[in-house]
Amino acid sequence: MKLFQSFILSILLALAISFPVTSRASLYRQTKTVFTTNGSWTAPGGIVNVTLCGRGGSGGGGPGGGGNGGSTTTAAAGGGGGSGGQSVYTICIPVTVVPGTAYTITIGAGGLAANGGAGATGNASGSVGSTAGMNGGTGGDTTFGSLMTFKGGLGGIQGGVGAAFGTAGAGGAISNTWQDFPDGTGGAGGAANVNGSNGTLGVYSYYQIRTTGSSGGTAGGTGGGGGGGGSGGIAGADFGATQCTSGAGGNGGASGSGGSNGANATGTSTNGAGGCPGGGGGGGGLQLTTGSTGGNGGNSTAGSNGQLTIIY
Repeated sequence: MKLFQSFILSILLALAISFPVTSRASLYRQTKTVFTTNGSWTAPGGIVNVTLCGRGGSGGGGPGGGGNGGSTTTAAAGGGGGSGGQSVYTICIPVTVVPGTAYTITIGAGGLAANGGAGATGNASGSVGSTAGMNGGTGGDTTFGSLMTFKGGLGGIQGGVGAAFGTAGAGGAISNTWQDFPDGTGGAGGAANVNGSNGTLGVYSYYQIRTTGSSGGTAGGTGGGGGGGGSGGIAGADFGATQCTSGAGGNGGASGSGGSNGANATGTSTNGAGGCPGGGGGGGGLQLTTGSTGGNGGNSTAGSNGQLTIIY
């Protein structure tokens, strides 16, 4: 009997050695590799399934439009504020990899900032602001070899100049609604003797994280209209604050003076948040001999860079 018991114990001991008990902690142990710059990753031996959590670069903000110049008889309208660059958020997707294979990783850069449109030069018959400004840049794509692409956000739209003398510039439009991230619109410039409109809020449908739009410029007494304010920015889903401020619209010029420049956006966007937009320039007041100048549109800021995390 003792011999049989010893035999059974030896078998149980051998099984315990061959099949050790796995702790709960080891069952959930994961390896994470984070890329914030371009690089390469080689799949370890035995690893065939990974999860990629990534985002592309967010869009650069849209600048403000230049203000119109006043004539010898009529004050001018202000330019419109720009709209914010499109925000992006991190999404996680499982993919199959081949052990021992090296995968090239490209991190999308944030969309470039853009300069505001130039204000109009003085002209006795009135003048329209320049359209020299450009929209904010589109954010770059983040890629994992040829297996996965995380798209970058579109750039914000430049605030409009007056379509004709005396017509206020339109606010920059929403760049798009991809992934439920529509950013706010820029405020329209004010007509002569009218304040510019405030920028609107962006809408983030998941967490409602957003910043307010900046204010429009004020009308200049009996002079030009105020520029529109830049739109409100919104944060990415990584809960990174939109650490920048949209530019306010420039004030309209009083009778006999030019309009003020729209304010430049300031700060840095982080964690997927789009670039902030600049405010529109104010319109010029009437000038009895030469006409008056319009204010320049404010400059925007760049979007934030993308990121990629590999989990296995």
